[in-house]
Amino acid sequence: MSGQFVFTSESVSEGHLLDRLRKYENDVLRFMDVKDVSFTNNQAENDVRMTKVHQKISGCFRSFDGARCFIPMQKLYLDLP
Repeated sequence: MSGQFVFTSESVSEGHLLDRLRKYENDVLRFMDVKDVSFTNNQAENDVRMTKVHQKISGCFRSFDGARCFIPMQKLYLDLP
């Protein structure tokens, strides 16, 4: 077995990462060219966090009207300084 490369889950996942970086090469560093694009997606994740927490705690919104009321209140909360 000497001299032969053995595929491991790490080497396979590294290959997948390289493939994705090549495929999305134009998008990976877009934040450097376009000032409106943030370096991370943390803000987007933070924006949906409370909705996800509500869903996990209660299992779901009890009604469509409840969801319709929750979203504008959440948006208002997120817009506060």
